[in-house]
Amino acid sequence: MKITSGYRCSTLNACVGGSSTSAHMLGWAVDMQNTQGSFDKFKKFVADYLKDKKFDQCIIESSNKGAVK
Repeated sequence: MKITSGYRCSTLNACVGGSSTSAHMLGWAVDMQNTQGSFDKFKKFVADYLKDKKFDQCIIESSNKGAVK
C-alpha cells in the first residue's frame, strides 16, 4: 500500500481543502491506496485488519486511481 497523507499542519490542511476539524491535524488519520491487486481485495484486507482495532471511522473511497490490476 502507499500512504498518500498523514499528519498535516493547519496550513497544509487548508491548502488541500481539508476539514477544519480533520483528524490529520492531530496525527490521527492516514490516507492510503493499494498498489497491487484488486481494490476489492484491498478493502477486505483493511476491514480484516481493523476488526479488532479501536478507531472511530474508516472511509474507503471507491476511486482506485493508481492501482495495479
